[in-house]
Amino acid sequence: PCRHSCGRRNPGHSRPASPRPPWPVVPPCRPAVLPSFLRMQETTLTTLPAWCYPLTMPSSMQHAVGTPAGKAVSQWSGTPREQAVQRMFTAIATRYDLNNSLLSFGLHHRWKAIAMRDIPTRTQGRGLDLGTGTGDLALLLHRRMGEHGQTAAIDLNVAMLKVGARKIARRGLAGRIACLRMNAECLVFPDATFDAVTAGFCIRNVGDRPRAFQEIHRVLKPGGRFVCLEFSRPVSTWLRCLYTWYSFHVLPAIGTWVARDHTDVYHYLPESIRTFPDQEQLAVHLRTAGFTRVRYHNLSGGIVAIHVADKHAPGAPPLDSRSTHCGNDGGGAFDQG
Repeated sequence: PCRHSCGRRNPGHSRPASPRPPWPVVPPCRPAVLPSFLRMQETTLTTLPAWCYPLTMPSSMQHAVGTPAGKAVSQWSGTPREQAVQRMFTAIATRYDLNNSLLSFGLHHRWKAIAMRDIPTRTQGRGLDLGTGTGDLALLLHRRMGEHGQTAAIDLNVAMLKVGARKIARRGLAGRIACLRMNAECLVFPDATFDAVTAGFCIRNVGDRPRAFQEIHRVLKPGGRFVCLEFSRPVSTWLRCLYTWYSFHVLPAIGTWVARDHTDVYHYLPESIRTFPDQEQLAVHLRTAGFTRVRYHNLSGGIVAIHVADKHAPGAPPLDSRSTHCGNDGGGAFDQG
């Protein structure tokens, strides 16, 4: 069986016979070529190879609320966290977009649009959107890659990818945006593949963030840019108190009712935000992964932050690797992407 560079096995891997897609050939011990059927064909999404991730959650974990070691899911790490999170998002996939708009008062669209301003416009670029969910950020990213650009939209969750696939197909972009089931900690792309990588409300759900940041850095071209849109720590005390009350009392009630959810995902989400690194701590993690010119700016008073990090290009002038706070951009409250 093939062993990926991340050390995980994929026993079912074999070289596909389908025509080569627009991505470069992947070196041996990574899945050889991204098969053409991984593009936007809804009928194949349920049979996508798992790459580095098991599709189903072990029965021993399905009702293990508060485990392992008595911890809430938001405090788990590694594969147990990933499996628990994927089970939750599968349960709410069909109502995910509706809940996002309700719970954020529609502001998540504005936050995503603002994040895209940090992506340089290309004429024939390649973009990667991590944790794409239902594809909103991938669609915005693709606009920045140019008319002849190509975008990969990856997620672990097949149910979410199905929703995103339909959305992308309705816009006539099935030939330009490929939906792939993949783990952010074990990207199958060759080194220096992408001009830009984005992650919207995704990184806090990753089981091993340092590994994911290293993989993002690896697949970026020299001079490429990573933009991370994620919940963070509100700056003012009064807003922090208000947001905490909203997140732990109002949000779970509305989200659970609208999504008809029984997995406690809308209790997990505010807990995952509370345990996620704040603005400065996340900047430290990015610098540790090798990124330069790490900076961030707050939206909605720090409820959301956009981190921007570059991959240094050899031969370019040395860059200051210290993080920079670029100020605030206004806006109201709350999205739970």
